[in-house]
Amino acid sequence: MRIGVMLMDLGLWRSEGMAGRILDYLRERGVLVKMADQGAIDVALGGGWSRLPPTWNVQTEFFDPNDLVEPFLYPGTFHGIVEDPAVVHFTGPDKPWKGDCPHPYAQEWRAVLERTAFAGWTADEPRSVTPRRSLAGRIRKAGRVLLRG
Repeated sequence: MRIGVMLMDLGLWRSEGMAGRILDYLRERGVLVKMADQGAIDVALGGGWSRLPPTWNVQTEFFDPNDLVEPFLYPGTFHGIVEDPAVVHFTGPDKPWKGDCPHPYAQEWRAVLERTAFAGWTADEPRSVTPRRSLAGRIRKAGRVLLRG
């Protein structure tokens, strides 16, 4: 399970003690849990979850025409979702609050920020990913998906 955006029945979540089950699992396994929150939630739910359509978790890599993984994860539904996403998830090191963010929705994020109590806020230091580092990350990610699904 990859958790970028979750929609949950809070009443059911609470009545089944999910938070306690997740914390217990993390206490028992500690550092052995890969991607701690996601792994623990996946185990606690025991398969009792459904994937949201990808438009509810449009991640940065969805905008990369060279990405090898996202069309594999969402066959038949991937194309077209970047034009009208319900939720944009700024994954990776490039964030819209950093001035040099190349993400197509970075300007829109900044415009929305200016309509909030945080108007005028800026991050201390801009940072971006080098193309070489970005390619290495895509290769590792593709390998993980192919090996584990």
